[in-house]
Amino acid sequence: GWLEERGFFDPADIGLPRDRVFFELSKAEKLARIGQIGCDVFIDDLPEILSDASFPDGVERFLFDPGSAAERDLPFKRASSWAELTRIFAGASGG
Repeated sequence: GWLEERGFFDPADIGLPRDRVFFELSKAEKLARIGQIGCDVFIDDLPEILSDASFPDGVERFLFDPGSAAERDLPFKRASSWAELTRIFAGASGG
């Protein structure tokens, strides 16, 4: 419901396909899913997911950190809002 209310599935907004959204019950299952579906980019609000030794190689990691609460010296990119992520990815695709 949270994703629906915020326009994640709305083609006029973010337009994320519903069949590309996954929720896993454990950290191990989440990390396995990232590798299984072949993510190029992964966004999470938990530094421990992005820092895990079993995080799949070759996946660009972004920490979603709107409150700037995470340590500053983490080895991945961070974004403080969905608008910032939208700008990052729109720029990467030339849009």
